[in-house]
This record gives sequence, C-alpha cells and structure tokens, in this order.
Amino acid sequence: MKEKKWIDSDEKQGLKFTAKCPFIDEPFDYCYCSSMDSLSVQQVMRYCGGTYKECHIYKNKKRIKEA
Repeated sequence: MKEKKWIDSDEKQGLKFTAKCPFIDEPFDYCYCSSMDSLSVQQVMRYCGGTYKECHIYKNKKRIKEA
C-alpha cells in the first residue's frame, strides 16, 4: 500500500510563513490568539503564524495606527 502524503490547506494554497504577527506578544482582546479555542486554531495558525498581513485585525490596526 502506498503511503499518503498529508498536505494542509495552507500548503495547497501556496502560502508561505515568513514571520509572526507583531501583535502576538501583546494581543488585543479580539485577536484570534487571545481566545485560543478549537474554533480559532486554524486562524491562529494562518494569521498569527505567518500570513498576518492578510488578517483583517492586523489590517484594521495598521490602518488606524497610520491615520
């Protein structure tokens, strides 16, 4: 029997994880990583773990900070 290779959805989408979100050390109350539960794990892995520039929370905070 041939061994299956498991590929997660981020790998399928070609996402590259290069850094972590700058807010992860001091997250806001509504950040995905501040309420770590089974419903937010996928978002934490994706947005807090490397593709944070795509996160709507990050984008809103960055926009507010620049204004």
